[in-house]
Amino acid sequence: MTGLTESEFDCFFECLKLFLNALVYPDCKSSERSKCGKMDKRTELMCLLSIHLDVIGWMTNTSASTQSRLFVAWSVFLVYT
Repeated sequence: MTGLTESEFDCFFECLKLFLNALVYPDCKSSERSKCGKMDKRTELMCLLSIHLDVIGWMTNTSASTQSRLFVAWSVFLVYT
């Protein structure tokens, strides 16, 4: 779904792993950042890289607003990492 092989995706994720604490979810109501993500970080990255967010939303049982927040959070994170 991402256009990457599994090993390429794993490598990309490993490169980002050290910086994941800088990931900020827009409009998150929780005072703890760690509770804002509804999925594990690998799944969130896969959602960002997928071109079919509606399908990913259905597969991960998340709403369009959650997918939107994930897209914004990860996009900003990748620009500044």
